[in-house]
Amino acid sequence: MTTTHRKRLQKLADFLKTVPPKQFDLCSILEGDPAKLGCGTFACAIGHCPIVFPRQWRFRGHCSVSLRKDGHTDWLYSTEEFFGLEVAQIDQIFTLHGYPNMAPVTPKMVARKIERFLEKAGAAK
Repeated sequence: MTTTHRKRLQKLADFLKTVPPKQFDLCSILEGDPAKLGCGTFACAIGHCPIVFPRQWRFRGHCSVSLRKDGHTDWLYSTEEFFGLEVAQIDQIFTLHGYPNMAPVTPKMVARKIERFLEKAGAAK
């Protein structure tokens, strides 16, 4: 993981701390009209990436996001590349598999998990 990847993850964590729980659903990339995020529309952490990183991420219709680069149509592949994470790490940070018996998962919980991951990754250097 590069310094750029770490900075991106921290920026996402900082943003998630400001997201009201009603605008967050760990089980849904994006639900509703992305132009109205906050007005009945909600998303998971990755679903908020086009707001946090508008130059690099885009909304793809009403239920998906990806990097703006050509050929990037999948949220998982985009997340791997943009944040420098492996699929197992993505699974533990950004899906319900990483939060057993914890319902509902809030944006602040995901932000804390990102920060703990960054701390461990820094200690492993």
